[in-house]
Amino acid sequence: MKDEKVEKGKKQKDNQNIAATYEKAIKLLDRYVERTKDGTFKANIDEKTAKKLGIEADVFNTIMTSMNYVNEEIRKGNFVSDENKKVYLRGETTVQQSSTISATATVSGGVTKWGVGEWWGGTFYLNSTDTGRVAGYMSLNGATAEGLNYVIKQLLGRSLPFGVASFILGLGAGWLTSQNEGNGVKVTYMLGVPPVVWVSPQ
Repeated sequence: MKDEKVEKGKKQKDNQNIAATYEKAIKLLDRYVERTKDGTFKANIDEKTAKKLGIEADVFNTIMTSMNYVNEEIRKGNFVSDENKKVYLRGETTVQQSSTISATATVSGGVTKWGVGEWWGGTFYLNSTDTGRVAGYMSLNGATAEGLNYVIKQLLGRSLPFGVASFILGLGAGWLTSQNEGNGVKVTYMLGVPPVVWVSPQ
């Protein structure tokens, strides 16, 4: 029991450290990123310059890798971007994305919806009830990434990006529920192998 509490505390601390590190780096890098004529993104900064800004090489490279995944999806025609460096599924507008809220949002704290994507990755939100539903599945013996992806798709109307479900499942139900303070959670992800994912309260 004591070991479980220690492990849970470590995961929560790791989650907070990841969030702080990457959110700070993204803010610092944003001014160096431009949207090109074909809608993809270009970072006018190298690893050495990023280091001078206080961004470690592994953090910089992870963010650049995620940006490259986003660019790849834009080139394939799956994503589109706008002049504000926001990213959407093709055929989807800001209004549509903001209004993708599950029916349970009206009876539970927080909202369940996809957030607007960014040049570096994206976010989605689970209200308190849906956070419990997802965590409930994750705690089952035999839970799989495919199964988790299915559960989340039922709530959000869309599958998670490649690898994100596996990453979330590996961290465990306790990691997800620990960030639910009554209004559900916000899940932020960057694409890669493996992706980088962190959870914060709504």
